[in-house]
Amino acid sequence: MTDLSWLDAHDGAQLFGAHGRHVPVTLQRLRHARVLWLNRRAAAADPVHAAPGGTSEAYEAHLLATCAYAMAEPDNAAWADGFDPADRIVAHADRYGGAGIGLNGGSGRAAVIGAYLVKGVGRTPLVSVRTDAAHASGGAYLEEAVRETMVAEVVRAEFPHAAVPVLAIIDTGLVQHWAHDGKIERRVLVVRPCFVRPAHYVRATAYMSGNPAEGAADSERVLHMFRASERLLGKADFHARYRMLWVRWAEQLAYGFIHRIVHGSNTMSNICFDGKMLDFGATSSVPSWADAATVLARQSFDDLRRLAPQQLRTHAYFFGRYLDAGLADPAALDALHGDIDHAFRTGTVTEMLRLAGIDRATAGAQARAGAHWWPLAHRLIGICQRERLDLIDAVPAGAAPWDIDKVWQSDVPPHLHPLRDALERIVPPGARDLAARRSVLLATGRPGLYRETARRAIFRALDPSAAGREPERERIERFIASGVAANRRDAHCELPDAACAGFAVGDAASYALFRHEDGTLCAVDEDAAGASHAIAGLTPSSLRFVDAERAPFEGAVALSGAYDVEEDHACV
Repeated sequence: MTDLSWLDAHDGAQLFGAHGRHVPVTLQRLRHARVLWLNRRAAAADPVHAAPGGTSEAYEAHLLATCAYAMAEPDNAAWADGFDPADRIVAHADRYGGAGIGLNGGSGRAAVIGAYLVKGVGRTPLVSVRTDAAHASGGAYLEEAVRETMVAEVVRAEFPHAAVPVLAIIDTGLVQHWAHDGKIERRVLVVRPCFVRPAHYVRATAYMSGNPAEGAADSERVLHMFRASERLLGKADFHARYRMLWVRWAEQLAYGFIHRIVHGSNTMSNICFDGKMLDFGATSSVPSWADAATVLARQSFDDLRRLAPQQLRTHAYFFGRYLDAGLADPAALDALHGDIDHAFRTGTVTEMLRLAGIDRATAGAQARAGAHWWPLAHRLIGICQRERLDLIDAVPAGAAPWDIDKVWQSDVPPHLHPLRDALERIVPPGARDLAARRSVLLATGRPGLYRETARRAIFRALDPSAAGREPERERIERFIASGVAANRRDAHCELPDAACAGFAVGDAASYALFRHEDGTLCAVDEDAAGASHAIAGLTPSSLRFVDAERAPFEGAVALSGAYDVEEDHACV
């Protein structure tokens, strides 16, 4: 089955070539390119990974040979040595439309190169002529690349339908000097698999290019995307995936709200056609369920609930016109609207119950069968939404406490009494201590993913361009692994008698760490969920297992509670 979140070079060319009215861009080889970070676990899923030799070194060489290109800027003398004009390729900036892209016509700084979508290649013709150079340089920068990578790894591991991964961050060898504020940043390339967005099937009606023929080209692009996708998938499969997209998007939105990760730009261009999330430049963790603004356009919980159905009405016109008229039929839209809302409400209740320490299976069953849970959840969220927080430039402390983990305490906060009463009807007394322990990590904030805090911390720690130095690969690798481990909160695996207490993130493996009632720890490999492995000891960068035959883990270790993870602790 074709994976629309990871197209191979052939399928990518069929969808995004010039014959489909996507935009050719000429790129030159970057002479001093080098890999700063490689997502080894995600790379293993690349069908090309085995072909170059199956090693990380061979795969890095493949990515550099394939993707290390960008648009030369002849007027920038400082960059003259950075490009090899004798080595050129033609890539394609993909057109897409819908809300959220302003006056642009699609990818303004990314291009499809083989099986990859590479961000940071330069300003493409799809940037509006009304966008000034300061806001459309065409580059990607080390700070934003690291931040987006960290968020993508957390979302990929925790959200119900994951995220499109960042495969690699490539140093271009170029430094950006910003005239408006004097800031100096390292330019990089962000390599992701080639994927399909719902926005690829929608016109970019507001695009201002200065070329009156662009409207016709964009219309032809939409027709091509439908015809090429129908050939690739078959009409029935294409139709089924379209319906599934909306349900999955609703589930992603509900999960993000309950677990307090706000995307910041929920549009058809920032989600893959299979429901995976992407483009996390505006994403931020938030401290609570307050009505928090992370961008200039505030989005309340009820706005979020209405978002996918509203986008559906816009999208359905094109699918009704080019694929199946029945998809735009009012009765069909009403039915799909109902499915979307049901998915959002069920997802909200499921994750609220999980936040209170209920196991995944029970939480899902209660959400599907118990009609009383939605009014209770909506009421509790409404209480939290009375507080408004402005997180655009900083993260205020907030006046209202975030205290859902106190639902199992003897002195339950008054606003949590209805939830506690309902929980006691489904959780027997002997299981309540485990529920309370499960709630601790899930309810803990993610301060390392507060956007503005992370932005400043990453820039200070990793980009020495202002001092004339190059970024250090090992430092970047440690920062990303530590940042992901420290900001993970949820695992898809569960143990019946233990609570998740932390995570260990490394190049080759990721472990969810569980604490039993007696304090002993075990680890479950998230890539091969099932067996748990008792932990003999841990440090901030390693795990030792009781089974001496099992190789020690090396990477970043973050654990809540009794262990500070500052030295090697014996755990059994």
